[in-house]
Amino acid sequence: MAAVTEKENKDEGYRFREQNLNDCYETWSAFNFALRSTDNFDAFEWTFKLLKCGIFFGYFRFRLYKLKLHVYWRSWVPALAITIIVAIVLSYFGYLRDIIKERWCCSIIGVEWRSNNSYSFVDDSGWCRWLLFHDAVVVYLGLMIIFNLLSACFRSPGVVLAKRQQAKSSKKKETMIADKLDSQVQKESIKWSSKDSTGGFCGVGPILNVAREEFLVRNYYCIAGISHGSRICNTDTNSKKKQNQAFPSSRETFCNKCMIKRPPRCHHCSICDRCVLQFDHHCVWLNNCVGYNNYRAFLLTLFYLNLGCWYGICMLYRPFWEVMSTIFDNNGWHFWHVNKNAFRELPSLFTVFPHILRDTVEKETINKLVFPFLFAVGFLQAIFFGYHIFYVVSALTTLEYKILLDIQYDQLVKHSSSSYVAPSNPFNRGWSQNLKSAFGPIPLIFLPIQVDPKEISLTLNPSARKEK
Repeated sequence: MAAVTEKENKDEGYRFREQNLNDCYETWSAFNFALRSTDNFDAFEWTFKLLKCGIFFGYFRFRLYKLKLHVYWRSWVPALAITIIVAIVLSYFGYLRDIIKERWCCSIIGVEWRSNNSYSFVDDSGWCRWLLFHDAVVVYLGLMIIFNLLSACFRSPGVVLAKRQQAKSSKKKETMIADKLDSQVQKESIKWSSKDSTGGFCGVGPILNVAREEFLVRNYYCIAGISHGSRICNTDTNSKKKQNQAFPSSRETFCNKCMIKRPPRCHHCSICDRCVLQFDHHCVWLNNCVGYNNYRAFLLTLFYLNLGCWYGICMLYRPFWEVMSTIFDNNGWHFWHVNKNAFRELPSLFTVFPHILRDTVEKETINKLVFPFLFAVGFLQAIFFGYHIFYVVSALTTLEYKILLDIQYDQLVKHSSSSYVAPSNPFNRGWSQNLKSAFGPIPLIFLPIQVDPKEISLTLNPSARKEK
């Protein structure tokens, strides 16, 4: 039995290798054809395709696929994110805390002011109340980032489960056909695998409760006021003409891959191979899809990540600038100095790590490593978080906004239209209600508590509770 399984794995790996190599050859042939074609040549698109093709070609040409990095790398990405967060918090308590103490506790070169000076924040015992405040903030922000990241990682995004997946997950009844599933099997839980990018990480996969997912989908119909078969939660429905003009559409769709009828705003994810309710995007850092059921945890992860990065930037920018200004005064404003100074003074992790193990590294060196990282991550995440706030206010997902831009481009450019008429959004309740439906009650944002999205929506739409 083990020999058969090993042979199947080898055959599967061989097929995967041949398929990707053939795709690389086809991409190269299409690139040569596009160069000689009279159509518009998109240099950016082809650069991305050739780069991706080159990575895959080297991966299979040098037989790196035998390490199965293409199978397991996604499940390790959330662990990498958590490791970086923990490393930043530990660097604060190991090295950066002394910099904060010198800055905020009126300590000069390690000598504390214990006089009767009214400007001193250190008492005679050497205790500093501001240092305790910063310690509490760093621990709180670190815990909230990790809590919300794990919540978004392990929480189901809201899955409309295909019957073939239910049949595949039931190992006890191997001969059962998908369309003959009984009620007992539908109530079983399904263990997703983290290597399939369905949540979890490092071999720890989430458990999907089929009955709960079906209940979540039924409530989504009611909350949004959408007809589900013969059942209509909100009798004040739009006409067919208005539904065709609306975007996102409030009609049910059919998935040709899962072979199921699914609710509006539900899309099939090509990475994890499942239909996700109110699909936003597939997040590599979460190893999971971002959808209706875990969008709040995803937003709070971005919120606390931004808060943590910019808090660290505000605390460390003065010490970092003082060190770098000294270097600039000595060597000038050179990005790449011949004497390996200027910005080359920023240390690499490979240089600092051995000194950390020997406990011989200076706190200024850690600051020169941590501050640029916090600034880069904080700047990018601020833009990313701003985009998602815009999506929330507009009652759109990332995928829906991209589709809306394509519609606008098609209407203005391809059809040479002089104006663009934005379609109505039946899911838009106003910016205030949209924010409340995404984040939930404001006090709960600052607590490590998971909030069910259907309870938030029922609070905003009490009439749906009566129809449930």
